[in-house]
Amino acid sequence: METADLQDRITVCMSQRRTLETIFDSVTDGILAVDRQLHLVNLNNAAEVITGWSREDAIGLPCSSVMRNLAGEERCLLAEALQHDQMLADQPLEIRRPDGEVRSLQITTHALQGPD
Repeated sequence: METADLQDRITVCMSQRRTLETIFDSVTDGILAVDRQLHLVNLNNAAEVITGWSREDAIGLPCSSVMRNLAGEERCLLAEALQHDQMLADQPLEIRRPDGEVRSLQITTHALQGPD
């Protein structure tokens, strides 16, 4: 493969990535993505507003830490969905944000598993 062809492919890939990132951050529902150990690997802008966690502070934390409920219990509904291998829809959850504000949420989780 020639250098020019490779550079063209890289440019196309980068453009597609920027497009997908724009879509991800434009969705008005909060989206949290976790790895196999249930640590956050990404969250969109809406999730930052809802949870009160910045992307920089949340990435790497356990899902259960970010979604801490009012009793102080750490619960990750995504873990429950994975455990039962099913989608959980419209699950009520009240969380306490880092600033102390309480948010009542309706959570829907679905495991989207990649090849890794």
